[in-house]
Amino acid sequence: MSIQLTVMSLDFETNVAPSTSTYEKKEIYLGREGDNDVVLDLPEVSGKHAKLTAKRDDESGEPVLYITDLGSSNGTLVENNYIESRHETKLAPHQRIKIGRFLIKPFLNKDNFEKLIDIKLNIDEPKEVSDAPAEVASAPVEEAPESASLNGHAEQSERDEPVVTKTSNGAAVPNEPTSDTPLKDSVQSVAPLSTDLEADLEFDQASALIDSDIQDFDFVALQLCALRGRVTHHGRPLEGVIVDGGKLGRVTTGTDGSFAFTDVPESTRFVLTCSKRSFRFSQEGLTGVLDETTDLVIEATKLHTVRGRIIHRSSPLAGVTVDAGPFGRAVSGNDGTYEIQNVPEGTTLQLTASKDGFIFGRQAIAG
Repeated sequence: MSIQLTVMSLDFETNVAPSTSTYEKKEIYLGREGDNDVVLDLPEVSGKHAKLTAKRDDESGEPVLYITDLGSSNGTLVENNYIESRHETKLAPHQRIKIGRFLIKPFLNKDNFEKLIDIKLNIDEPKEVSDAPAEVASAPVEEAPESASLNGHAEQSERDEPVVTKTSNGAAVPNEPTSDTPLKDSVQSVAPLSTDLEADLEFDQASALIDSDIQDFDFVALQLCALRGRVTHHGRPLEGVIVDGGKLGRVTTGTDGSFAFTDVPESTRFVLTCSKRSFRFSQEGLTGVLDETTDLVIEATKLHTVRGRIIHRSSPLAGVTVDAGPFGRAVSGNDGTYEIQNVPEGTTLQLTASKDGFIFGRQAIAG
């Protein structure tokens, strides 16, 4: 049996491309420390975060995959549900794992292989690319099947393993061969080796070092979703509201009060902030993880300003403190006026005035 893992970073600012590796072993460790089989180098990932195990199901006897959270700080999710710590959880086919900002797609290949090879997959912050080309030794070749459709080269290093370098985004990719020999003239007859893949975020390109027939040259697909909404005030559309989606961008509501962020990859975290002068907005639904196209309704509340004047014997009185409770304080100026801002509509406002040597009446104002 072999376990194939496709790992993708959900933090698109790091530009880390999805990577796929195959492991000829029944147990795989995932975490931030370098001795894990899969290294996920982001701070929210624990040193020894989780373990994947391939074994036979007690009921069916068929080989299945189990995931175990190893007491991590931030937990492990299977299809957006946290699993119990230090307890084996059976994975159904096509279920995905989330560890921090990484999305992991496991696949259990039940075929037997003659050679066991462990390839360590490292996902980390972008690193600089070395300009020095890797040295590749030539070897006897035999013609590849005419049905081969991948454009590229296949070679074997002096250490009988793939020659790879780190790209600027931290992913491992094969070095380009030094000759211009076509693929069919350079494929070698060697023992099957695991293959590292790199695909960009457009999910339409991939590259691999070809050492043998490939049965699982897979792509990771993410559905593109939309985050849409409508801003209303007393049920009527509110125009001119700025909706800031951070990495998603910034939009302004139209005459119908609507806004939309389109082509957002599934599993993207979002935080929306709404702003318009003299309004505040409900916060329900403004943060979350986008797993499908979602429609929001955001209710706006009008904010008012309360102004007044302090008079003593028909003359303005300065230096009077007017306390509006949770809405703040104001001090009267030389003309005796004060101002309390950002009082929500429908508020019953309690005002208290104070100044040494004076007493004042207290007013209740229904906003």
